[in-house]
Amino acid sequence: MQIDFPAVWQTADGYLVQPFIAVLAIVLIYDGARRAAQGEHRAHSVALGILGLAVAIAMGSISVWTGSRMSDAGTSLMAVTPKPLPENWGASLSPEDRDRESRSYAAAAYTGSGLLLEYFDQNSGWRQYSPTVADIAARDKMVAARARLGLAASERHDAGLRWYALAFAAIVVGWLSGRITEGRSD
Repeated sequence: MQIDFPAVWQTADGYLVQPFIAVLAIVLIYDGARRAAQGEHRAHSVALGILGLAVAIAMGSISVWTGSRMSDAGTSLMAVTPKPLPENWGASLSPEDRDRESRSYAAAAYTGSGLLLEYFDQNSGWRQYSPTVADIAARDKMVAARARLGLAASERHDAGLRWYALAFAAIVVGWLSGRITEGRSD
């Protein structure tokens, strides 16, 4: 039995490590804000709150940055628009090579952008490309991959915003908890 360690780590990272880091950061922020509200300004109290805040800001920033890079990658994939081949394209090639290479270009254009370009058919000249079943399947996979990339980018960006929101909530709740507790002790 062979274990796929990258897949195991990715699963552990998503379901164990990141939630643990989130809970730790939120508890540290909450406790630091609570102690600050109670007037405890000892170095370790402040340091733990700042450490939790730094972790939340770093994790949020990494998530937003990753989402932005993924979005840029998806945009760049869609930005390429293939150009039709000029009439004299491949005139120096043999008819078989001209047919094969222009057909390959037209197939790649369809798979990448969905455009139906003309290719050089050695028997009848220039013709509009008609995708095969394999081309249609490849195009479907390309569209699905772009959609998944867009969704993943959006999820990463939203995860970053959740980190910021949780940090803010931990500060507010910790501060209020500290003020309420301080009021009871008076």
